[in-house]
Amino acid sequence: MIKDFFRTLLFDTTVGDLGGAAGDAGSGSGAGAGDVPQQSPWILLVYVALFGALFYFMMYRPQKKKEKQKKNMLEGMKKGDKITTIGGIQGRIAQIKDDAIVIEVASIGSAEKVKLEIQKWAIGTVDSQDDSDAD
Repeated sequence: MIKDFFRTLLFDTTVGDLGGAAGDAGSGSGAGAGDVPQQSPWILLVYVALFGALFYFMMYRPQKKKEKQKKNMLEGMKKGDKITTIGGIQGRIAQIKDDAIVIEVASIGSAEKVKLEIQKWAIGTVDSQDDSDAD
């Protein structure tokens, strides 16, 4: 019963008359040579739903997951964590501001470490501070 319902829903077997393609205008019933089976309009909705589901699972959902991971990474960083920017600069976090951070990138001889202020969106990766790496 359900199988028949879906069969008629997806593949409606109503036959349309093309008007005289077979040559006999008097026979309105019966299958002639010019009769073409019509598809149900519901098949279009099925295709749209399948395409929407495919779009969601292939593009939208992974992008949202990646954005959520990046947001959690940026919220979880703290002073002393080692970071790498999207430009490849590596350093340790010295100070965290609202929309920027200050990183220490190098020390030259006995001079103070070089500090750079970068925007938070420019952070590529954050590695938590290890006790063995502490200077």
